[in-house]
Amino acid sequence: MQKSLRRRATAAAAVAVAVAVAVAVMTLPQRATSPERAGVPPYARFMRSLDAFSRMMKVPEDLRTQSTVGGTISLISFVVISVLFLTELASYLTPQRSTTLSVDAGVGETLTIYIDVDFPHVNCELMGVDALDIGGTVQLEITNHMFKTAIDHDGRRVQGSLRSKLGEPPRVMPPSPSPWPNGCGSCMGAGITGKECCNTCTDVRKMYEKRGWLLTDLSGIPHCVREGITTLTPGQYDARFGCNIHGHIQISKVAGRINLTPGHSFEFHGHTLHDLSAVRDHTLDLSHRINKLWFGDPYPGQVNPLDGVSKHAKSASDAMGAHEYFIRVVPTTYKWPFSKTLRTNQYSQSYFFRKSDPSKGGQLMPGVFLNYDLSPIHVEVSESRGSFLHFLVQLCAIIGGVFTVASMLSTFMDDVVLKAMRKRRMGKLM
Repeated sequence: MQKSLRRRATAAAAVAVAVAVAVAVMTLPQRATSPERAGVPPYARFMRSLDAFSRMMKVPEDLRTQSTVGGTISLISFVVISVLFLTELASYLTPQRSTTLSVDAGVGETLTIYIDVDFPHVNCELMGVDALDIGGTVQLEITNHMFKTAIDHDGRRVQGSLRSKLGEPPRVMPPSPSPWPNGCGSCMGAGITGKECCNTCTDVRKMYEKRGWLLTDLSGIPHCVREGITTLTPGQYDARFGCNIHGHIQISKVAGRINLTPGHSFEFHGHTLHDLSAVRDHTLDLSHRINKLWFGDPYPGQVNPLDGVSKHAKSASDAMGAHEYFIRVVPTTYKWPFSKTLRTNQYSQSYFFRKSDPSKGGQLMPGVFLNYDLSPIHVEVSESRGSFLHFLVQLCAIIGGVFTVASMLSTFMDDVVLKAMRKRRMGKLM
């Protein structure tokens, strides 16, 4: 029954529309041929024919009235429209972010780690950076793209200090003249044929490396004593200066660890050894500040939890130890609207400190250790903007809604409140 009524109503509406169109078509030629429109151009006649469809009624000037209440409501309406317009414009211009999760399918990628760390109480000659991963790749005493700058105990750069590569040994010129007979020094038993000449400490150390021998005590090598080198570390402890280490390391995208440690790391017969003879008689303060630690280029609004983190020794017993950071790296892709895509990483972290002073029997190597692992989850962050047509619809709704409410309020004030107040003044309203 309801379906039949709907069909009849639809048919009646269609008939009404057809009749209206037919009447309009029949009347157009009559209007065009009427004496009043003789000599009027076709374009003007077409524009005048549109007057029949106009529903925008205009109030004559003599019927318009102005009042204080109407002016106040109009001013308030203008302010409300302006505020709502600015709010809607800000919402339209602000990109909306959406996040999706998926399994990370990246294969054979590399990971770029940006580091900037201050050690206010350890000079640069003692500090080194090593990188190790679970794939067996070991990078000792990294110098490529890693730099050092001398700083004071407050973290300010020392005036006159130069930025140099990390691990770059100071240039030491052997004293002259050479004390060796015929200008050929002994290789301290490391020579293969017995005819090799070792005139510097470096020559002796290289010859030991060729033979696969471990040289740990340089105080017994006359070449090194003559040049003032008594430790494997290229430099001595200097309590006046600190060190800023900054740069980036590019490694395989697998779990691993980065070590920022005092002393000297080297490989011997497939084993990684660490020499701390340079700090044997000193208790280092490994307090530090991480200015920057990024796993890839940052995207807008990214928060790296270790940026600006400081760790200071609360007592002399806490000065030396292992500062361990456990980092979970989350692969992330950031997409700009109508623009490029950035593949980077976010991370979370936890921290643990263990006291250890090798000069007092400590078994742990002191330093700052960044242990990182990769999450199997991939995060995609996308930016998007709302439709411009939607923005126009919102503006029309704001303007129309405010004007409608203002008109209703103005009518209510004029017809009800003001009239009631006038009657009360005249004594007609009790």
